[in-house]
Amino acid sequence: MADVFISHARSTEKQAQAAAEGLRSLGYSVWLDRELPTHRAYTGVIEKELAAAKAVLVIWSAKAVRSQWVMSEANRAREDDKLVQMVIDDARLPMPFDQIQCADLKGWIGDPDAHDWGRITASVADLVGVRGTASPQVSTSAPASGLVIAVLPFDNLSGDADLLYFSDGVSEEILQTVTQTTGLRVIGRSSSFQFRGPGKATRRVAAELGCTHTLDGSVRRSGNRVRIAASLIECAGQTVLWSGRFERDLTDIFALQDEIAAAVAAGLKVAFAPSQDTGQIDPLAYELYLRSRMPEMSARIGAAAADWLNPADAALLREAIGRAPRFAQAWSAMAMAKAVEANSQPSLEHFGALAAEATKAAQTALSLDPKSGSAHAALSLLLPMCGAFAEREDLLARARAASPEDDSILSQSSQSAMRTGRISDAFAFATRARQLNPLNPHATFWHAFMLFHVGRQQEAFDVWELGRARWPDHPGMASIAMFYAATAGEWERVERLYSQARERGESGNIAAVDLLRRRPAEARETLLREAHRQVASVGMVPFNQAGFMSFMGYVDDVYELLADAPLERLFTAGDPLSEATGGIHPLFDAQNVNLRVDPRFVGLCNRLGLCSYWVKSDRWPDCAGEGVLPYDFKAECRRLAATRA
Repeated sequence: MADVFISHARSTEKQAQAAAEGLRSLGYSVWLDRELPTHRAYTGVIEKELAAAKAVLVIWSAKAVRSQWVMSEANRAREDDKLVQMVIDDARLPMPFDQIQCADLKGWIGDPDAHDWGRITASVADLVGVRGTASPQVSTSAPASGLVIAVLPFDNLSGDADLLYFSDGVSEEILQTVTQTTGLRVIGRSSSFQFRGPGKATRRVAAELGCTHTLDGSVRRSGNRVRIAASLIECAGQTVLWSGRFERDLTDIFALQDEIAAAVAAGLKVAFAPSQDTGQIDPLAYELYLRSRMPEMSARIGAAAADWLNPADAALLREAIGRAPRFAQAWSAMAMAKAVEANSQPSLEHFGALAAEATKAAQTALSLDPKSGSAHAALSLLLPMCGAFAEREDLLARARAASPEDDSILSQSSQSAMRTGRISDAFAFATRARQLNPLNPHATFWHAFMLFHVGRQQEAFDVWELGRARWPDHPGMASIAMFYAATAGEWERVERLYSQARERGESGNIAAVDLLRRRPAEARETLLREAHRQVASVGMVPFNQAGFMSFMGYVDDVYELLADAPLERLFTAGDPLSEATGGIHPLFDAQNVNLRVDPRFVGLCNRLGLCSYWVKSDRWPDCAGEGVLPYDFKAECRRLAATRA
């Protein structure tokens, strides 16, 4: 008898086969009606397989909702509490199935990376258990063990509400220690820390985060003593694999975190590598460090360093470092805080001073702990937009080697790859970042952005839709989706998003979409007028506007405007003009193909230092692929790079 029974209409045979193959690749046995033996009674076999299956996947479609067989099988599964359902077209689910969670996989034909397919596999894992070596949330980059851990916020048992930051901070540090010492995939804290109190129900956490195990516990503090209770739970069977209690002085807090990580590793039978010996840390210094980490970290959105520190917390870190000069984590956090602050400054003078502080802090952190991935990432933020592509890639590669499962570093890596036209690499990093932090708004936003640019437009819009529902106040979630819907010609979607963006006061992209919707005849004149205004006011045409102009077909105008632009200023770190450009990644946006098919595109890339980077590194953009452009892109790059040298 099979683990999973699939019920579907004949018209969806292709999707049923894809679902069966996807589940079998995860180690599950699957029964489809095509496996009916010729010598057995049709009804009898179905009844036995349906009764024996631990999960029943119903594939709803327009024809399935009218099928008595599908309705009967779905109802039996509902009554037995083993129903998993997905819809693949615009069919309206019949009662009472419309009141039960259903994965939206409209247009799905078997992509294992589709977001809602991960919900299906997580539900199957919840009902059947984890099979084979795969994770219930499908990922091409899953570790060999297939284990995914969610470290939940430990409960504060100290009786003092003000110590919530302390218990959260200890939980986060345990999360980091488990990540760095076991090599396990660990869900990002801004996702896992959303589950508190009754919301910690194992099945709910597993379904939302796609994790196989949770680590939960409590923290009680009395003066300089801390008592931690922790337990490791396997989600599928809701089985406690390990639990333990620890009591230490705060001076021994890092040794305690290592003990817990080692116990987790032993419970999961994976390798454990003790973390860097930092010695004893002044308890007050540790408390100051935790205070700097906590203020509304999960609410910060929109930047590559979304889960890193607010520059305002630097004073707490400075005091912590003063008390504990060999406290590597505090130095690393200071480096990131100062790097983020430096990038928000409007002048080269202020940038230079803050960048020097960030560099010193990062170098100190790395001298104390060479595994400090965030210190490398902080240094990468201090580089200029252009001319340092290889150096940035090297720093981010070191950051990933030290912290391979840090979703913030992966997001930063994705954006760096996008700047150099390596769309496939950017997409892979963005996908991993979202898998590790599925409830982080920036990770969701950027993953949708990358889905669009690898040609999976419907999935991109679905993810943006999910993001808007979950984070209605996210700046730009609606307006970006609206803009790309307009470039894709999906006007019904545009009208709906346009109203939402207006209601929420999102001004971005409204003007551009207005041109496409209402005044296309005025587009060239309007865009040129705005471009010249930008040149006059800041000395540069923003690349996103240049990309939009090329999409509209005004390629000659774009190259004329950029011919005299002071692109050399983009080679200076901290130059305010870099912010005015909005970044160079629009040059590689999917809808800006008009810009790239023109041979002048290589000359523009050369002025930005990209040709030299591509030739020396041999890490070519996706558009350099054979037959993508109507000219020999690599040959032109090599020729121009040689003249530039």
